[in-house]
Amino acid sequence: MISWGSKLKSVLLRPHLNDQTKALLARCDLEKTGDNKAIKEFLLRERRLSPSIYREKLNSLTRETSKTFHQFATRLMSLFDLYLESCKVGNSYEKLFDLIIYDSNRKGPVEAHFALDDPGQYFSTYMHST
Repeated sequence: MISWGSKLKSVLLRPHLNDQTKALLARCDLEKTGDNKAIKEFLLRERRLSPSIYREKLNSLTRETSKTFHQFATRLMSLFDLYLESCKVGNSYEKLFDLIIYDSNRKGPVEAHFALDDPGQYFSTYMHST
């Protein structure tokens, strides 16, 4: 098997990027544009969505008639994993519990009084202070 160097990979990758991704890459530090791993990390960081967008996508997802239930379930699980990752839940049961409670009450008093990027932030602070 051929072993491609990181610099060569980054050069070979560029023609296959869409215009939006090329524009993002133009903002990247020149020293990092030769490193394939640094490019990947930069693009993933720049294209990351907020937890509220993932939650909205998750709640509005419906199965297309042309897709199988297995495909729908896979998409649903993938979105849920991305949502948990964006909320920085990790492997913490407490953070998952906080997130579920927050989401079940998100149209109630908590969301009305707090603009939270990290939903677990309010509950973790509250639960550990009592």
